[in-house]
Amino acid sequence: MTHQTAIQAYLTKASTANTEEARKQLFNQLLMELFKQDAEAKEIISQMAGGAEKAIFNIPNGGRNKTGRADSQYRKVIIEFEKSISGKAKLEHAEFQLKEYFALHRARLCLVRPIVKPLA
Repeated sequence: MTHQTAIQAYLTKASTANTEEARKQLFNQLLMELFKQDAEAKEIISQMAGGAEKAIFNIPNGGRNKTGRADSQYRKVIIEFEKSISGKAKLEHAEFQLKEYFALHRARLCLVRPIVKPLA
């Protein structure tokens, strides 16, 4: 199967998948097909699949913190699956979730970034 054929098959199946979980599984299958010759990539894909529904704590939320769940996360890569983003409100909700997760990661990076001072 060519990459183009695999991607086209994924898009067809994903368009009819009616749950986030089904879309997530289809995406993982696509990645495994695309990278079937690359053992290192397949290991990363497996680890990413194992990071499903990872809790993300202390998301800044207007002066207080909240907790969310990333559908799939591998290191700093977050993938958020939605059952449907056909409506504007659903798309905006998915974008909002990702913005929250990235805001948290950015805040954490600022906290742990080393301070480099010039030598005197």
